[in-house]
Amino acid sequence: MIVFKSFLRICWKKRWIILLALGIFIGVSIMSSSVSTQGEYMDKALRIGISDNSKSELSNDLIKYLDTTHDITLEDKSSEEFERDIFNDKYDLVLNIYPDFEENVKSKKESISMILKKDTPSGVLGQQQIEKYLTFANALGQDGSIEVSRLKEALESKVQVNYLEQEAASYKQTVYIYFSASSYVISLLVFMAMGLVMTEFLNDNLSNRTSLSSKSSIAYQIELILGQLVLLLIIISPFFIYLFASQKDVASYMAKNLHWYLITVLLLGVSILSILNFLLSLIKAPSAISAIGNVMSLGFAFVSGAMVPRELLPSASINISKAYPIYYYINALEGLSLNSPNYGMVYSNWLVMLGMTVLFVILTIGVKRFTRK
Repeated sequence: MIVFKSFLRICWKKRWIILLALGIFIGVSIMSSSVSTQGEYMDKALRIGISDNSKSELSNDLIKYLDTTHDITLEDKSSEEFERDIFNDKYDLVLNIYPDFEENVKSKKESISMILKKDTPSGVLGQQQIEKYLTFANALGQDGSIEVSRLKEALESKVQVNYLEQEAASYKQTVYIYFSASSYVISLLVFMAMGLVMTEFLNDNLSNRTSLSSKSSIAYQIELILGQLVLLLIIISPFFIYLFASQKDVASYMAKNLHWYLITVLLLGVSILSILNFLLSLIKAPSAISAIGNVMSLGFAFVSGAMVPRELLPSASINISKAYPIYYYINALEGLSLNSPNYGMVYSNWLVMLGMTVLFVILTIGVKRFTRK
């Protein structure tokens, strides 16, 4: 295990630099994700902008229903104007009520559109309230008419049940926001910490010494990968430790679903690690690797929707983001954050991150073989 031990020896030698980087960037991640307490996201009144194109009795009742707990502003604006308002932090949620609202609710057709500000866990509660209202209205409208008085009674009778559902959804949204915001930091730490260790490891000419020994290249690569995985676990573990220590309610949810988030974060780290190894096969300068890692991490985190809701990003940016693992990582997190988790969505994005890992491993092997000739 000479390769594995040598890798860990360099990690230990660089421990203070690695720990300092971990402390700084995890602190940035925590501040940017703003993990809230239960009371904050359960009691917060949302700023909701509404464009009522129906002006019907049912749409008026929906507005009154939301107005009891939130700050409502009625405006006649286009979707593009509302998107700018979300971006400029004027609203937490905007709601566009379609002209045939009541008829569409009765026939189970699309009756509204919403844009949600995803960097606040309380925002999902407003979305849930609207969806609950529409579900009850549709159930009462199956006989061809919707009595607003009966709808109000039905909504009030389910307050406690809905509170518990909202509470669970808020925990999911809190975790989604936290890990989404952490994607940039995880990516950057892999490039900085792993790049720092790998550069010294390669300069140590250990690969040349082992090539003269009885150790096979396969054994060499296996031991090196084991060392990299140990360092990767050290990099990601503080993100989980903080989330468990920050508040017991979210920790309870995480304890039941830890394996889903652990696999998702590990796949992000492994796929980025494969990209780093590919770059190291082309570039040897630590400063260049660090600069490339910073640009790629920040740039792709932004266009992938980790910092700005995807609804506000142009389609070209979204298409570009698909070239980096953070896009698929956020997709997997989104699948887990839904009221009814979409595990098919999670698995498919896991497979893409795994596929990217295999692709860059093959490219790295190809480059190394070419440079040896």
